[in-house]
Amino acid sequence: MTDYSYFEQLKEKLKKDNLLDDTQAAEFAYLICEKVTVVCDPPPIPDRSMDFQWTHEDYDGVEDGNGWCGAASNHINALVDAFEVVYYG
Repeated sequence: MTDYSYFEQLKEKLKKDNLLDDTQAAEFAYLICEKVTVVCDPPPIPDRSMDFQWTHEDYDGVEDGNGWCGAASNHINALVDAFEVVYYG
C-alpha cells in the first residue's frame, strides 16, 4: 500500500526549491510517492546523512550497486533525491 503521508511535504519542497511550479509539483509528487520505496535503515556509522535509502520501480540504480538507488538524511530528502535522479537524470 502506498504511503501518501509525505505527499504535501514533497509537493511544497519541490515548489520551494524551484524545481517545479504548483501543478507540476502536485503531479510529480504523486508519481514519486506512488513509485518510490523509502526505508529507514541506518548504517553502523555515526554519520546520519544516509539513514534513508530509496528504490524506484523505473530506475535500477548504479551498476554494481547495493540494490538501493540512493540515500538521504530523511524521508522527504530521499523522495526529492529520487525525483531529481529519475526525472532529471
